[in-house]
Amino acid sequence: MSEGLVINMKSRSLFVKMFGFFCLVIIFMALFISALIGRNIKENNIDIFAKDLIVNAKMLSPQISRLFNAGDFKGLDAFIKESAAYTDRRITIIDKSGTVLADSAADALAMDNHLNRKEVLEAFSEGSFSFSPFSFPSPIYAPQTINRAVGDGLARPATDCEAPFLYWSAERQRSSEGPFSSLPLSLIESQRKPNTDNKPSPAATSIRKSPTLNIETLYAAIPIYDNLGNKTAVIRISVPIENISILSYQFISKNYPAFLFILAAALFISFLISKSVGSKIAVLKNAFKELSLGNFGKRLQINSKDELEQLSDTFNEMSVNLEKLFKRIDADRDELEKIIAAVSDAIVAIDDRGIILFANEAFKKLFNAEISKGMFYWQVLDDNIFKPFILKRSQAAFSYEHRGKFFSCIAAPIEENAALAIVFHDITGIKDLENFKKDLISNVSHELKTPLASVKLYLELLEDEQMNSQSRAYLEVMEKNAARLSDIVDDLLILSEVENNGSLDIAEFYVCEVFEEMKVLFEKKAADKKLDLIFDCDKGLKMKADKFRIIQALSNLIDNAVRYSEKGWVKASAFLESGEIVMSVSDTGIGIEPQHLEKIFERFYVVDKSRSRKTGGTGLGLSIVNHIARLHGATVKASSFAPEGSTFTLRFPH
Repeated sequence: MSEGLVINMKSRSLFVKMFGFFCLVIIFMALFISALIGRNIKENNIDIFAKDLIVNAKMLSPQISRLFNAGDFKGLDAFIKESAAYTDRRITIIDKSGTVLADSAADALAMDNHLNRKEVLEAFSEGSFSFSPFSFPSPIYAPQTINRAVGDGLARPATDCEAPFLYWSAERQRSSEGPFSSLPLSLIESQRKPNTDNKPSPAATSIRKSPTLNIETLYAAIPIYDNLGNKTAVIRISVPIENISILSYQFISKNYPAFLFILAAALFISFLISKSVGSKIAVLKNAFKELSLGNFGKRLQINSKDELEQLSDTFNEMSVNLEKLFKRIDADRDELEKIIAAVSDAIVAIDDRGIILFANEAFKKLFNAEISKGMFYWQVLDDNIFKPFILKRSQAAFSYEHRGKFFSCIAAPIEENAALAIVFHDITGIKDLENFKKDLISNVSHELKTPLASVKLYLELLEDEQMNSQSRAYLEVMEKNAARLSDIVDDLLILSEVENNGSLDIAEFYVCEVFEEMKVLFEKKAADKKLDLIFDCDKGLKMKADKFRIIQALSNLIDNAVRYSEKGWVKASAFLESGEIVMSVSDTGIGIEPQHLEKIFERFYVVDKSRSRKTGGTGLGLSIVNHIARLHGATVKASSFAPEGSTFTLRFPH
């Protein structure tokens, strides 16, 4: 119940976000469109009112022109007041000097000069009236007169206003009955050209605040012409902008229900879309939740013909692939567990906190422990031995003894979970065999030493006897092989002593003293082979070690160098480097091939067996050197560039 509730709350949150976003967008667009439409309606209404004011001015212009040209200003004032009495229009007559001659809403005498008003300036600046046929406005006539004049072809009705007046033809205008019979004939005849412009009377509009009424007002003005076509005055009609705004608001308010209906429909559609998408996302969330819990058989069926359907198809494909993958992983894991269970070696995995993650049956049997969840390794293993390897979590190999058994341990890091796997390989049998071999060699060496001594003694006695040359040759071969066998036994005894007796007689001594002894020991042997024997030792260099064992190690190295060098030199050096005492023996002998360098410290290993037999080598000298170095915590390394000689280097901690 709690999990389903959480999922529903999350899907509702997505629905609220989507629907809220749609609402904000729709409301913003509605406000923007409302403001735009309101502005456009207001501007359109202003344009309509401006045209209407111009038409009204043109309708009134004949009567106003007659009264103005007659100089009847009182009648003019009365006429415009009567014309504007039942309307919201305000009519003003302004002459060329800017003097207000009449005003329907105020006392003309009390008003200031209007020449600087924008609409007045524009109306006066539009140019003078142009004479042309049918261009002279006539006074107002009765309908019968209008019909007769039009029928006779003497006049045409005005087309740009609804006033009952005519534009008379030139013939009628210069007749005695025309309104302009007093005009010179030459003036009339000069205007007998077609009116190709067909332009309406000039008009000007402006919107500004009225200084008289102190409100925002729309103004429209047209000029009044005298009989010669000159502008003499301006008819200006105005209406408050407030009235136009009210009309605009009335139009909007009439269409407000339709606007609200459209807004509600848009919100309802966005609600349905948000709910549909939110519900599908909720289905996807539930499916992914079940997939995360291991239900790989979950499938989706969303038919929306869009990305959500593609997402559901992708989810189904992913579910199938994951199911196959986990089945394969489970099979591999079962197979691995069977293999690990069948392995006789003990195996344990420990994480970076020291908790045992896994242990096979061999490990449990070896340490006689029931591994429970959350158990630490130090509850089973020796913390002092295993802690350094667990902390480092790096590849390592080491030995471990447990209850009289010996194990070769290999530690390998597991990168995925920062753990360490340790494999315990039982080498007790190998250790026992090595010990048996050591004991056998030691015992055989001791048993052979006494008979060999007797054989050598009798061979020496035979040298004093008289014998032929052939017998003498046999005797030399016997002495040579007896000496080689004696050397082997001596080396075996030394090696056995070094391996079995790990104790050292540590004392401080000068290294140069050891080199002096080596010089005395090998000087004649090197001279016999015409080799230069060089000793290079830092004066005053001291070291703490078993002097006898150091002499044994150096004597084996120098003996090998002299033995396998036919010309050149043999050099022994000792010096202090990087906190270590370095001893090296170099020669210009036959050298050692690279493939033999790693094996030459093994017992009885010789590079060239025929040469070794010839020179009397035992194959044990370098093994003795290696064991002596290990007893002192030192390292020994061989380097060679065959056939240019070899170098053996011992490094002792200082």
